[in-house]
Order: sequence, then structure tokens, then C-alpha cells
Amino acid sequence: MASGHMVFVEDITATWCGYCPEASQGLSDLSAQRGDFRFVTLVDDRVPDAASRNEEYNPSGFPTVMFDGGYEEVIGAPSSTDAYDAAVDSCQERDAPPISVIVDCFDEGGSRLRIDLEVENGASSEYSGRLLVNVVEIVSRYQDSDGSPYPYSLLGYAADEDISIQGGESYTTSIDWVGSAEKDLLGNDFSDIDPSNIVIYAVVFNSGSNLKVRKTVPPSYYTAHYADAMGEAHPQKLGGAPDVEITSPREGRRVSGVADIDARIGSENGIDTVEVKIGQGDWLEMSGLDGVYTYSWDTTEVSNGPVRITVKARDREGLVGMDSVEVVVENEGSLVPPEIVEVHHSPQVVKEGDEVMISAYVVEYDTEISSVELTYCIGDICLLPEEMDDEGSGTYSLAIGPFSEGDTVRYNVLVTDVEGNEVRSSDSTFTVQPPSSADGTGNEGAEGDDGSSDGGTEVNSSPAPYFTLLIPALAITMLMLRRRK
Repeated sequence: MASGHMVFVEDITATWCGYCPEASQGLSDLSAQRGDFRFVTLVDDRVPDAASRNEEYNPSGFPTVMFDGGYEEVIGAPSSTDAYDAAVDSCQERDAPPISVIVDCFDEGGSRLRIDLEVENGASSEYSGRLLVNVVEIVSRYQDSDGSPYPYSLLGYAADEDISIQGGESYTTSIDWVGSAEKDLLGNDFSDIDPSNIVIYAVVFNSGSNLKVRKTVPPSYYTAHYADAMGEAHPQKLGGAPDVEITSPREGRRVSGVADIDARIGSENGIDTVEVKIGQGDWLEMSGLDGVYTYSWDTTEVSNGPVRITVKARDREGLVGMDSVEVVVENEGSLVPPEIVEVHHSPQVVKEGDEVMISAYVVEYDTEISSVELTYCIGDICLLPEEMDDEGSGTYSLAIGPFSEGDTVRYNVLVTDVEGNEVRSSDSTFTVQPPSSADGTGNEGAEGDDGSSDGGTEVNSSPAPYFTLLIPALAITMLMLRRRK
């Protein structure tokens, strides 16, 4: 596909970000209305290349959406697509050099993609820039804070290199990207990619530097390199690779005990090996005959919850075909992850200038806690998660703030155990009230008929220490009794 100035958009997001799904949805809605831009989702806490790219932009909060490499940006989740629409219009109106990109992509099997591309310089003078070849999963394996898969999420860069092209000439290259050789920030590889769910965006950014200053407090800075051209390609199938279909269990099924994994395999060249991978385990040989292969899986060997199953078939010519499904394991007596009993903030009425203490009470069952993180958003801007302090006896806390009058703060707590299970609390919210009285004491006191203080004894509105400790203790006891039943 040859491209003129197609606008390229990068959505900076993270799985913990409460307002980010609104940005993703807005870009998806706009892309259904106009075809002169493409966007990619940069999931900061899942993909190394996405995190590195986000760091270049130095965002002041999440979500932040960058247009044409920073020519325009929209910070926060807008209430409509108008801001995105205007940003794309602005990018279309700018003068871009006559650069074009032609891309082809071939599925070579076994999560291997071959990407052939040509960048043409239609000007008479030399052009220098940076080539980023985005490997993008159309319906992402990663989910946002609403539990929905991201649209068009970056898996990684097949190429990230500086290029220089003389006037009237071209730059050509051929790149191999192998999913099984790439890993995300959770340690999982991309050997299970579905080529029909992949798109390649090859984008050329100008080497010219443009210093950008955000009007934040304090100001933040980044250097923008504008996107001048992009090309797009979907993988084309190279004939002869085995056809693989997992027939049991089907996508989304609940499994327990011993479950059979069945796959139907078709091949023009004869089958050499058929293997199955459960989660991020080893490849295990499947047995079968006449195109039907089976593996008996003891589901009690993994934790309850979603598990991805991948079947790989290699033929006698070395070509590979794959299929994968995600199922939900449900076994009684399996390892029980931690549970968040209570999350609250103190003081309950937050005033301007207050430091706010966020506390969480967590119960461990069969697995140990690996980390407890707090995520909070101020308005529609979400900040990076912060590790909470372990106070002992299942109590975790972290002080945040101070905030400004009128700020609405939404927060939640994420607990991760050593087995990789994640438990997130529901959102809690507070709105910052005006500051305390002008005397600076924070005690407004009771007023007499003459308007003066009655001089009475100051009353501490905080609960007594023993009562504060009693609340989590009772909650933990009730949970333990419930579990024994």
C-alpha cells in the first residue's frame, strides 16, 4: 500500500488507567468515520517497546494521545471525539515532505513475519529521518481497566533505525520479525500470534527536532519529530503451511479436572510434529493419527483463572501452522489468591492542602503477596502506579497529595501474588473541599451566640485506636470462617 500523508496517531495508555478506555473508544469511533489516519495503542505496562516510546514523549499523565509524532497532542480523556477530529485536521493541513512508504508482509509460519518495504523520496534534496515498523495486534491480547481488549495495540518494532535518502531515490529493506523471540513485560512471548489479527504500520519520522512545552505545573518537555509518511500491510499467507484447528475445548469454555485438548490438523506435505503449549509452559507432544491429535491435560496443575492453549503443527518441509484458544480453569481446592477486604482514605473529608492516607487491608490465603500498588487519577488524568508500604498484619498504606480545591480523585488498589494472580479493588472517589478556616488550625469549632468560640474541649473525631484495629480484624475473621464452610 502506497501512502501519502496518512496521519499517524499514538495512544499512550496502561492497563491500570481508569480513564484510558474512553480515549481508545474515541479513537475507534473516529476511525470509523474518517479514513485519513491510523492509530496504535502503546500499552505502557505490558510491551517494552511501547514503554520506551512513551518515555520519549514524557507524558504528564495517562491517557495522552500524540498526533503525527507530537505535532498535536490531546491530554486526558475527552468528552467527545471533537478534540481528536481537530487534531487530525491540523496534521492534514501542515506541509509534509513528498515521502511515501510501500509495505508488503508475508506470513512464513511459526510466528515469523517477513516485511519488505520501500521508502521513496520524491523531493530533489536529501531526506533524513527515523523508520519505525510497528507490529500491531488488531484485537489485543491485553485488556484495559474496563476488561475490554485494546484496539490496535503495539507488540513491538520490527525495525527502529535512522535512514537517509538522496533526492529522487529510494531506501529498501527486508525484515524478519519472529513472535516467539519477542517477550512482553510479563515474560510472555508472541509465539501464538494470529496473522489475520496483525497489521504492519511502517512510519517515517522527520529528523528535525521540535521542542514542545506542556503548560503543566511544573512544565514538562519533550522533543517532537513529525511523522511524514506511513505505509500499511496485512500478512499474506505463504501456501503449504499446516492448517490447525483446536476443536476442544472451545474459546471461553470452563474446564476442570482432567480435560482433553483435541486438534484437527491438515497438511499438504505430511505432519512431522504436533505440540501443545499451556499458558507459558513448555511445548508438549500431542499424540494422534489421520489428522486428529489429543493431549490429556490435568488442569489442577495450574491456578484457577484464564489460561491460553496453543497448538503448533510442523510439516515435513519445516512449515508451521498454529491455533490458540483461551479457557477458564475452575477447580475446587485450587490455590486461592489474596483478597482485598477493605480500602479507604483518611481524612474522609479531604480539604485543599491535606495529605491523604490511602489504606488497604488484604488477606493472604494459599499464595504470598508479591506487590500491592495504588493507582489514582486526578480528574481524567491517571498517574503511574505506586507501591504501597507494608505496615504488617495485612495492612498497606500510602500517602498522596496535597490536592487543589475541586479536584476529583479516583483510586483503586491492585494486589499481585507470587503466582501472577491479580486482584483489583473497586474504584473509590473523593472530591477536595475548600481549605480549613483562616486561623490555620483546621478546627472551625462551635460558635456561641456572639460569634466567639465557646472555648470547649477539642473533640477528636477519629475513631479510638482499638476500634480502628477491630474493623479489619472482624473482617478477616469472617472471611476465614466463610472459607472453612
